[in-house]
Amino acid sequence: MPNFIHSLDASNVHLLFKFLFVEYGIIISVYTVHDYFANTVNNIELLENTVKWAFIYIYFKDEGYLLKAHNKIIKEIKDKFEIKI
Repeated sequence: MPNFIHSLDASNVHLLFKFLFVEYGIIISVYTVHDYFANTVNNIELLENTVKWAFIYIYFKDEGYLLKAHNKIIKEIKDKFEIKI
């Protein structure tokens, strides 16, 4: 489970950089360690909003990653053990 959570945090950082640098060409200094982000005070609002957007994208876009993962795990359990719920 810790590796799964760490992967989700890493996905957030990846989307943050993709959104800022690639899609919008915004160049700011971003410092990150796992799910901790730091920046200069003049860019903190932009960073905060972008981090929130990335989390929303991960968890809620197209049904949401966690719901898709949950449904897939339940399906695999049902298929393997022929459980009828």
